[in-house]
Amino acid sequence: MLSDAQKRLFARHVLLDQLGAAGQARLCDAQAVPAAQSDVRAAEVALDYLARAGVQVGAAVAAADITAGAMVAVADVTAGAAVAAGEITAGAASVSADGAPHQVITGSAAAVSLLAGDPALLECAAWLSGAFAAVETIKQIAGVGTPARLDPELVLTGEVI
Repeated sequence: MLSDAQKRLFARHVLLDQLGAAGQARLCDAQAVPAAQSDVRAAEVALDYLARAGVQVGAAVAAADITAGAMVAVADVTAGAAVAAGEITAGAASVSADGAPHQVITGSAAAVSLLAGDPALLECAAWLSGAFAAVETIKQIAGVGTPARLDPELVLTGEVI
């Protein structure tokens, strides 16, 4: 159940048919941590988006405090949701059956580098990977939408289309 303050803060979310009050309550009750192999920059973006959606990211892994040493892995993940280190896919979120925090899987540093295609685009690739991971985690927590993955063939370019 959402408090009056949460109803005011997340009023736009509650109005969405896909989310509603029940979905927002699930977001507010959820906790998330970045997967151990996550790119630090991408994890920072993902946790920022998740916190803004109402997900509790915890002081130890708050977006402003992320360092490589602060990454936390959740040992108990649902079958089939794990992503290998270095894999380009992002956004696979997993939930422990015992209520442990959701594990937010962004791309690894190597995967973000592959996505960037050019060192000048590393920051853009980290933002894309982190935002995508946040959206996929929100969808899973709220129980809406269909899981998606970044296309492994996707490579950013400096071209203006």
